[in-house]
Amino acid sequence: MRQSMFAEPIPETALVVGTLKFHSYESGTACYVKAWRGRQTRPYAHYRFRDDARRAEWIAGQCQAEDAGQQAKSDRKTADQAARAKLVESIQVGTLLHYAWGWEQTQCEFFQVIEKRGSVVVLMPIGGEEVEGSNTGGMACMLRPVPDKFYGVPARKVICSHGVPMKHGTATITTADQQHYCSWYA
Repeated sequence: MRQSMFAEPIPETALVVGTLKFHSYESGTACYVKAWRGRQTRPYAHYRFRDDARRAEWIAGQCQAEDAGQQAKSDRKTADQAARAKLVESIQVGTLLHYAWGWEQTQCEFFQVIEKRGSVVVLMPIGGEEVEGSNTGGMACMLRPVPDKFYGVPARKVICSHGVPMKHGTATITTADQQHYCSWYA
């Protein structure tokens, strides 16, 4: 493992609490602590305290914050897994997807699921139609997907927790009567 010239070895006497490592020492009348997280080679903290009680309080606070962070990470992972499982179940053959992207304009693309195996889907691009009366002479209108109006080539994608990942965003579930904003430049 390559270390920078400023990296310090973690002392053998460091207190290890979960993924945190603390090295406490005294110099003169002051108390010091260095703290490392995970496999870091440089300490993320190097503090001086007036007394040992304040140093112990800071270390306890760091441990509580780390525990809370690990719990939040675990909760997010569980929620993502549940959301993905729900989405995988709701996307079936024939499901319509909407994908909007663009810079200073909104491009709309529509897809229809033509095959599904587990969490992998095959998407076929489908056309969209302008909603009557939505274009008032500007360079924008509302579009809705037209099921079974296929064009282009199919694409194989894996469903994630918030939709189907695309090049510049995510395709989400839509219906044939749902309207989507689209804009363009001449």
